Amino acid sequence: MRGHGAAWGTMLLAAACLAADCPVAGARLNRFMGTDYLLEKGQTVTGQLWTAASTAELQGIVSDDLIVAANEVIIGGRIGGDLWCLSRLASITGTIAGDLHLVGLEQQTVGGPVGGNVLVLTPLAAEVTSAASVSGDVAMAAESIILTGNVKGHAYLMGKRVTVGGQIAGNLRLIAEDVVLLQGTDIGGDVIYELSGGRELLVPDGVEVHGNVRRKALRAPGARQGQRVVGTAQRLLSQAFFLAAAILVGIVWVFVFPAGSARAAAVWQSSLLRCMLVGLAVLILAPVLIFSALFSVIGFPLGLAAACIYIILLVIGKLVSAYAVGMLLLSKSQLRGNAARLLTLVAGLATIYASALIPNLGVGVWTFCTSTGMGAVLICWYRSERTFLAGSRRERVPS
Repeated sequence: MRGHGAAWGTMLLAAACLAADCPVAGARLNRFMGTDYLLEKGQTVTGQLWTAASTAELQGIVSDDLIVAANEVIIGGRIGGDLWCLSRLASITGTIAGDLHLVGLEQQTVGGPVGGNVLVLTPLAAEVTSAASVSGDVAMAAESIILTGNVKGHAYLMGKRVTVGGQIAGNLRLIAEDVVLLQGTDIGGDVIYELSGGRELLVPDGVEVHGNVRRKALRAPGARQGQRVVGTAQRLLSQAFFLAAAILVGIVWVFVFPAGSARAAAVWQSSLLRCMLVGLAVLILAPVLIFSALFSVIGFPLGLAAACIYIILLVIGKLVSAYAVGMLLLSKSQLRGNAARLLTLVAGLATIYASALIPNLGVGVWTFCTSTGMGAVLICWYRSERTFLAGSRRERVPS
C-alpha cells in the first residue's frame, strides 16, 4: 500500500466533493465548512453530508454517506452509508452501515460496528478495538497496528509493530517487523506472513489457527524470470499509454499557446539551474503549504485553489521540459509552423519517457523534468508584463 498516495487521493476527493455543485445520484446533499461542526445526539441529517472543519463531532445520525476533512474527528452516532475521513486524529465509535475509509496523520481508532470493509492508512498508529465488529475485510497500514476486534472477512496488515487479537473469520496476511498474537486469538483461515530478516512467526499457546501458517513463498528462478518479463511488458505498455495521453494534452498546450510554450522552453535552455532551483522549491514547499491551508478555516478556499494550480503546474512543467528537449534535438530541422511544433513535442516526450524506463533513473528523470519545467513557467511568468497563458507578444526587454 502506498499510504501517502492514498492520503493525497482522498484529500483531493474530499476537496472536489466540497467544491462540487451537484449531488450524487440525486441524493440530498448537505455541506458545511467552518470552524467546528457538531451533530448532537438525537439530531438527524437526511441525505449525504460533506463537511470541512477544524473539529468535527457527530453523535447523531447521518442517513447517507459522510465525507469529512478535519483536524480532529469524533464519530459516536450512526452513518447510514460509507464514511470517508481525512484527519489528524480520528475516533470512530459509532455505527457505520457501509465501508469505512480513514486516512490520517496520527492516531486512527475504530471502536464500533462496521457493515462493510475497513481501510486505515496513517504513518503512526491505527487500532481496531475489541468493541469493533467488521462485516467485511480489514486493511491497515501504519507504523503501529492493533487489531483486536471481530472481523468476518480477511485481514491485511502492514506495519512495523503489529498486534493481533480477537476473531478473524478469513485469512490473515502480515507484513511487519514484529508481530504479537494475543492469547485467545481465533483465525478461521490461513496466516500468511512476511517478517523482516526472513524470521519465522511463532504462534503461542492459546492462539487458534484453523488454516495453515506459512511464510510468503519465494518464487522459483524460472517463475521470477517470467514475472520480470511480464512486468517489463506491462511497464512498457503503461508508459506507451501515458506517452499517448501526454502527447494529446501537449498538443492542446503547444497549439493554443505557441508563443508561451516557446518562451518557457527558451528560459529552460538559457537558465536551467535557476529553473531547477525555483521548481524544486515549489515542488517541495507547495504541498506542505496547501495541506496546512486546507485544515485552516480561512485558508480552505485558498488551499483548494492552490492545489488546483499546483496540479496544473505539474502537468505543464513536464510539457515545457519535453518541448525544450525537443527543441534541442531538432535544432537543425527545416520544418516550420505546426509540423515543427508537433514534431518537437513528440520528440521531447518520447525522449523523456524512454529515459524514465532506465532502471533506478525513473524518479530522478521525472523530478528533474517536472521541477525545471515548473521553474521555467514561473520565471517566464515573473518576467512577463502580461499573463503568461494569454501572452502572444514578445516580452518587453528592460532598458
